[in-house]
Amino acid sequence: MRPARSSILSVTEAMPTSSSSSAAQPAANADDAGGWFPENLARINERLTQRAAHPSTTRPVAVFDFDNTCIFRDVGQAVFCHQLQHLHYRLVPEQLAAILPRPEGQLAGRPLAAIVATLVEAYRTLFPLLLAGRTAKALSLPQARLFATLLLWFVIQARKDERLGPPYVLPFMAKLLAGFTTAELRFLAMDVVQVAGAEPLDEATLAVEAPAPIGRIEASYPRGLHPYPEMLALMRRLAELDIERYVISASAEWLVEGAASWLGFPVDAERVFGIRVDLDAGEVLTISDPLD
Repeated sequence: MRPARSSILSVTEAMPTSSSSSAAQPAANADDAGGWFPENLARINERLTQRAAHPSTTRPVAVFDFDNTCIFRDVGQAVFCHQLQHLHYRLVPEQLAAILPRPEGQLAGRPLAAIVATLVEAYRTLFPLLLAGRTAKALSLPQARLFATLLLWFVIQARKDERLGPPYVLPFMAKLLAGFTTAELRFLAMDVVQVAGAEPLDEATLAVEAPAPIGRIEASYPRGLHPYPEMLALMRRLAELDIERYVISASAEWLVEGAASWLGFPVDAERVFGIRVDLDAGEVLTISDPLD
């Protein structure tokens, strides 16, 4: 486990109110205001000015949440949606079946057994084509829209479900990355962030007529992603003052490492903490929970 320092500089208590800013300097500067509430910016400036004037023998630490704090949107969600659109998967059907919940009861009024069975059956049809590199053919099949729409709907509804909720959904989304190496995921995050940065800030909707007893379903996902310039400026300012920067996230750790690097956040990879799964030889993701 990587150690963290004991002295925490709390400088990320309040978010900017817009996404415009300029490069920050160690002292207070009106050009740094961007979208910060003035009182919050004043508090941050005061703390950092004190730090610059009176260095301490105890090195402070600044801890940032990444998704929807350092950036607008969520990198784990963006990669999940990229996987849906392009069937960008390597986990085998048996792994998908293993990470889906027990087929008991209902989810948002639909029988969970039918949802699980339909997802696994559709993926079993698609996977041989994905394995053979015939993704375009897989995407042309009706099972592709069924799988993508139902999986998106399932994740949205499972996150709201009292039995499942975020403690199930967030690791589930990381386990959908099984088969990729950690290095591949860093580069995948960079590619997804680059594409999402050019998208409009809107939503896309998928709909499909699923087999009975599920019926028609539809679900929407957000498009577009960008960093908050205020947060970039703040983190760079902390770097100038030799304040250690850490990032935490509920996205897969390796995705956050790649996204943070691509977007220019000055944080070392070993100071990024996110959702993890166990790794095989060669740092290939599995569907197992981490041992530590």
